[in-house]
Amino acid sequence: MRGMNVTLLKTELKDFLIRKYGASGDGVAIPEDPFLAYSLLYDVYYGSRVIVSMMLLKEEQGEHHA
Repeated sequence: MRGMNVTLLKTELKDFLIRKYGASGDGVAIPEDPFLAYSLLYDVYYGSRVIVSMMLLKEEQGEHHA
């Protein structure tokens, strides 16, 4: 069940990232909620050849630091 959910999430999340940021399979930008996005990407893409760009995460956060 978990594997099934992870596969579905991987597909949906990757499609979302590509639509929103024009990311390719070699680099993935981060959605607006950095904490949720990073843990979700870690869970979904753990063991995959996906690069999580922390620079893009920083750009998304800008100077707004909570």
